[in-house]
Amino acid sequence: MTMNKILFMVFLVSITVVDLTHGKIDRTTYAREDEVLVVDDWNYKNIVKNINFIFTVCYEKGREGKLALEEFMKAKAVLINECEDLDFARVDISKYAEPRKDYPMVLTPCIRLFKKNKFFDYHGEIIAKHIITWAHRAMNMPLDIKVSKELEELKKSTSVILGVFPNKSPQREYETFIEASENYVYDPKIELPRFAVITTQSRVLRELGVSEGQVIIYKKFQHGEKVVFQGNGRDGAALEKFLDDESYPYVHKHDFRGIHKKVNSLEARYRHVLFMDGDDPSFKATYKSYRDAARTYSAKSKDVLFVYSDPKEVPEDTMTGYFHIDLTRDLPCNRIIKRDRFNSKFRPSRLDLSSRGFLKFTDDVVGGKITRSIKSEVQPSGWDRTDVKYLVGTTYESFIFQNKQKSVFILYYGPGQQQSDEIAMELEKAAYDMRNDRTVVFAKLDVVQNDGEIGSELQYPSLVLHFPGGQRSKTYNGAEFKAEAFTRFVTSGGTSTPPDAYERMMSDIEEDMSKAEAQLEAELIKADEEREALWEQDEKEALEKSLVREYGQTMDELPEHIKYEREHGENPLEHDPEEHVNAAIGHYEF
Repeated sequence: MTMNKILFMVFLVSITVVDLTHGKIDRTTYAREDEVLVVDDWNYKNIVKNINFIFTVCYEKGREGKLALEEFMKAKAVLINECEDLDFARVDISKYAEPRKDYPMVLTPCIRLFKKNKFFDYHGEIIAKHIITWAHRAMNMPLDIKVSKELEELKKSTSVILGVFPNKSPQREYETFIEASENYVYDPKIELPRFAVITTQSRVLRELGVSEGQVIIYKKFQHGEKVVFQGNGRDGAALEKFLDDESYPYVHKHDFRGIHKKVNSLEARYRHVLFMDGDDPSFKATYKSYRDAARTYSAKSKDVLFVYSDPKEVPEDTMTGYFHIDLTRDLPCNRIIKRDRFNSKFRPSRLDLSSRGFLKFTDDVVGGKITRSIKSEVQPSGWDRTDVKYLVGTTYESFIFQNKQKSVFILYYGPGQQQSDEIAMELEKAAYDMRNDRTVVFAKLDVVQNDGEIGSELQYPSLVLHFPGGQRSKTYNGAEFKAEAFTRFVTSGGTSTPPDAYERMMSDIEEDMSKAEAQLEAELIKADEEREALWEQDEKEALEKSLVREYGQTMDELPEHIKYEREHGENPLEHDPEEHVNAAIGHYEF
């Protein structure tokens, strides 16, 4: 092996992502400084419209803005050589405020990627190394697989989209694959597949059992199932449709114990949940039908999120109390929950775990053809003839919303509990005192036997003031549980007590979500950087094992010299070192 080949292999070891160089952009358009677009109030719309991928720093004058710009420029120096499709921009928000109106940002400085008119923000620490790694993920830059072990390790942690193009050939198919990776969605809230590519020798292909030109998806979400693209590798639209259909996580797994960034987000009003044991013999076929339904429905609406839960991992009281599931008779089953003040639950009239059945149930719930599942007592006679009306699960919601002109002050209680009984007596006094008031009506709900605001984490006994029409409510959070305090609370419209936790929480939600995204991205970046270091070490060791020591040997160690010495050992004068070397390794002019 020549020294040039050795240096070339060492150079490959230092690269972990493939350079994206199939569609070089024109970096002479618009105003630029150091190859970076200077965004202002007049050009930003055209820039975002006409350039597909823009890596941007948004900053304000000051120390933090200056440091962010410096780190951005360091990252740009690396990324500009890795991806010729990626452009770079900076915008001084303290000078140009218009871009912020159309593309809002919570905090500055901010690192942002515009990807075909959509934008994504980096939420971690603004350090060049970290934002380079984040850019690799956001642009879906394929990881360069050089040894088979790397792919096997990657498949354990995530789904993988693998392109097999030794020496980047066939070239057209390789460029189509790279473009598809760039166009693939990026969403930090969900676990997306990682793109990878093999561009090295055929040995890796043989070890992995793959062929040149293939595009393969390894689905972690379906127990590692493998699917191969069968279409024309030059057809970008067909390849992107294949990737979207087969690799996008249309179904999100959740155990309803903690917070799931996608399941608990406010993006969709409905969650369609499949409860099925992963060891069930029909699980694989049912899951495929469920995912097909999720994919079909997502094409027409983003208002329903499809979720899979393994009953063994979900708390029993959540399934029985919240989802109304009989653990001995109902499983496997599916339910739909609606994000409203009641966390409404819906159950199908009959079990149908086919793709068609999943779609019909979803359409019927969203279309209002199925009423929510309600736990309820029978409505007692004379329920509305007292000062405190007696509500049950089936009348609770309608009673609140039908009172368009009156507020409804409700006690959620458990009969027989001492504190509930004491507060009920004080509520009766307050209701009697305000019996002639036309602005409020008093009521109570036994939450042990009836669904009310189940899922809103109300602890009973609790009192809630529902404003006219049921559009807003406030939980009583006063220190006194006396009739006079209840009267002040109702007549003041809830202002006689401090702001409740929900109101304070809402103001902090956006900041909390940003912190959560920052933590997630930091973990992803750390994992990528650790993997990069590990792979570099593995590749270095593999390289060292594959090299044969053919340089640095003395002339006495050359096989040709040993043979010559053996043949001419009796006559040393015949030995001509220069002639011998030339004969052994060729003549070179210096």
